[in-house]
Amino acid sequence: MENDINNKNNMKDCLNDDLLGRYSCGDVTNAEIEAVELHLNQCENCRQILASIIRNEFSPLTEAEKNEIEKRIINSPEELVEKLFAKYEQEDLQAKQDIKKRKAKNLIDKIKDFISRWEIPQQRWKPAIATLVLLAVSIISFLLAIDYYNTDYQISTAENILQDEHRIYIENARLSGGYQSSGISSLLAADDDEASYLDQAESRLENALEHDPHSNKAKQLLAQIFIIRQQQTRADSLYSEMDNQNKLSAPLLNDIGVLHFHQQDWQGADRYFQSAIDKDPNFPEPYYNLALTKIKSGDASEINVLLNKYMNLESDDAWKAAALRLKNRFHK
Repeated sequence: MENDINNKNNMKDCLNDDLLGRYSCGDVTNAEIEAVELHLNQCENCRQILASIIRNEFSPLTEAEKNEIEKRIINSPEELVEKLFAKYEQEDLQAKQDIKKRKAKNLIDKIKDFISRWEIPQQRWKPAIATLVLLAVSIISFLLAIDYYNTDYQISTAENILQDEHRIYIENARLSGGYQSSGISSLLAADDDEASYLDQAESRLENALEHDPHSNKAKQLLAQIFIIRQQQTRADSLYSEMDNQNKLSAPLLNDIGVLHFHQQDWQGADRYFQSAIDKDPNFPEPYYNLALTKIKSGDASEINVLLNKYMNLESDDAWKAAALRLKNRFHK
């Protein structure tokens, strides 16, 4: 009973979770650093809370850890970490990777600096400290590698699979990206079974979205697969999930236009292809697609202008030849 009373009295003087949280991310004054570390030298309770906060930046808490921390502090480490990372939620994939690497380096530096200033016999602890630092570096590197493999690597591999394997017939609207021309009309193509490469790419993109549900790049590529498979409803559902800022990009506007083209909604396709051109006049695909759309809708007034502009922008010889054949076919 006496020990419980002493523990409760000590916890009254413990550091609050806000100060510990700011200390863990370096957002404290020199005076606060001195006060915090003086207290930590004497308080096992606060050292355990700080360790939980730092550890939670890289892995979720177990149920046992959650229950233990709830006994000690009002705000949980999950809530504290969520606040610390809230400002980074809108960053793109590359920016997220940069942030994680920078935070990992800062965290290692803080751990090393804090341990070096603890009032303990330094010589006796140096081997243990060096081992702990090396272990922390190894764990952080491993976690970053896993995150990269589950997101960026899966997306990049899926994109390479699609652009290496898929071909677009000359009378079909072009998806954004490095897709090659088939060189022939779909009327001349043999009937093939469902391409296995689409399954491979789709599986990788779904894996990436499981680990990063907000990846618009993964959603855009997955929507392209649905368009290729003529699953227009699923493609449209993905486009509706993306935020307005990304919907304004020229490649994405072009792909939404391709969806309308496959639905034979010539007016909608025309609108999105024109919006893509307005957004980026040097982006070639929508010029080709808009010319196709006008042919389909019977509007011949701008076809020559659009195809000439497209051929001036296009660097791929096969697509230039496709545009020229399309232009010659229309004038026969």
